[in-house]
Amino acid sequence: MIRAIPPVPGTRAAGVCATAAGLMLLALGLTASAFPLATHGFSPWMALSAVALLLLVAALGGLAASELAGSGRLAIVGLAVAIAGAVTDLLAHSIAAIDASRSVSPLFPVGAVGTWAGMVLTGAAVLRARRWAGRGRFLPLACGTYPVLAVLPAYAIGNGLAGHLAGAGLGLLWVALGVSLSRAPRSWLPPVAPTVLPLRCDRYDDPAHRS
Repeated sequence: MIRAIPPVPGTRAAGVCATAAGLMLLALGLTASAFPLATHGFSPWMALSAVALLLLVAALGGLAASELAGSGRLAIVGLAVAIAGAVTDLLAHSIAAIDASRSVSPLFPVGAVGTWAGMVLTGAAVLRARRWAGRGRFLPLACGTYPVLAVLPAYAIGNGLAGHLAGAGLGLLWVALGVSLSRAPRSWLPPVAPTVLPLRCDRYDDPAHRS
């Protein structure tokens, strides 16, 4: 039987960061057309996206520290790839925020795909570890598979607006993950009772062995 125990310290902070990042990504996706298209100089949309990605990196770091994905190779690789991808995406958006003319860079797809792939592996590790109680344990996997199923087709088949709207949906998933993470109890299988070896008391009951 699986029993729930209180969340480890740090998961609440990680959940707050993920929620804030998701809200920013949701707002940026819904209001992308309202931002002026910057072709050079400072880009406000890229700057706000960089802030959201910075919060996302902090959330992933907190998720790694919580060990809700376990401590096996799958969790280590998945979280490392996800964090590396988010940092790469953060770097790309930061550069484009300073100079909008560099908004077309190979760092964008590398960072995005790395984050998504890492979240797929992390989500699989969370389900395998069984340390996250509740339905929220499926959200890391959803944050990795949704972009492949919705965001990429929206950009490939539709236009920029469709892609931004699909990105807003991803932000909504990060909000749900953050809320769930901030109050997620950890679940563990009950520990195996230690083997108790029988004590031989007869030798101590023998008067010949008493001092």
